[in-house]
Amino acid sequence: MHSLMARRKAFLSCVLWMKDLFKTYVNYVIDQAKDMDAQRPAQLIDLHDTVETHMKAANAKLGLLGRVRILTPFGFNEPFSDIRSRRGEDEFLKWFSASSYDAPKLVDALLRLRAFGNDVPVFRFDIDVLFNKCTMENMTMITAAVEQGIKDFKACASDPLVQSFMVSQQCRAVPAARSHDAQAWLEAYSARATPAMLATPGTINAAQWSDDGGWPSEPYVPSGDVLQQATNETVMMSFYGLQKVSGQAILQPTTPSSDDDAAERASADIWSQGNAYIGANPSRAVISGAGLAVGPSASVDILIPPRESEHRVDRRPRFRQGCAGTFRAPRGARGLLELARQG
Repeated sequence: MHSLMARRKAFLSCVLWMKDLFKTYVNYVIDQAKDMDAQRPAQLIDLHDTVETHMKAANAKLGLLGRVRILTPFGFNEPFSDIRSRRGEDEFLKWFSASSYDAPKLVDALLRLRAFGNDVPVFRFDIDVLFNKCTMENMTMITAAVEQGIKDFKACASDPLVQSFMVSQQCRAVPAARSHDAQAWLEAYSARATPAMLATPGTINAAQWSDDGGWPSEPYVPSGDVLQQATNETVMMSFYGLQKVSGQAILQPTTPSSDDDAAERASADIWSQGNAYIGANPSRAVISGAGLAVGPSASVDILIPPRESEHRVDRRPRFRQGCAGTFRAPRGARGLLELARQG
């Protein structure tokens, strides 16, 4: 990352947005709206102080390239307080009381707004992409994804036929030589491999559920051995609709039926195409949210509150008619990323 920042005018922003602390912070925003002198939660203070120490140390090591920002929930006091003030407590809690996979997207939006109007791409990477067994000693995979993302972003922004766009990098698919490897399948596609895993004593372990059928207080994480025992090469390939092709390094999608009769085609494809019969083809399901960047126009489309600007939302489809454009990155010019998935 140091070499990338040396070549580019950029900054690295790390946002600590843990699930349990997110709920604590939301409650603090509510309390602060009622009392400006509301006491800050000790957990958040400790996190913020620790982050400040590490951020100063990181920037000191980078010297003149000191452009590292590590943000805690306190860094978002102003926007969260504004949303609470404008929308009221009930709607604020409706939006933010339950943390979810989508919660960090608000942070994405705020960071994009910070650079709005400058055509500066903001790339999002989840923690399991940035820090895993493949990046511990070598971050070239991440820097390559950022470099390619910059090229894709600029190509879209400079194309007069492209009005709105989003670019993202991709997973690795499954190497033919590792088609028996559970971890290879878990890292391969945006469509998870776990539905195709076999029911074994390890995968049906009762410890993964609480007595009432919900999630346990301590998350159940199956071991690598459990996942490997539940992985069957033939079943996995059938689930995704894949096959080994001589001379190809990765598994390839199976060829659809060419029968003239539609019913016969459907009958054959439902057995051979796997998940592609009802969903994304494996050749497209490699698209990952890692390295996601949203163009300026798409940012506006996402961020306009529908109930406040309904007339603007209603006009967008008419305004876009005849303006649709499709951007495709040059063949082979895609960043490849590893995901640290464990089931």
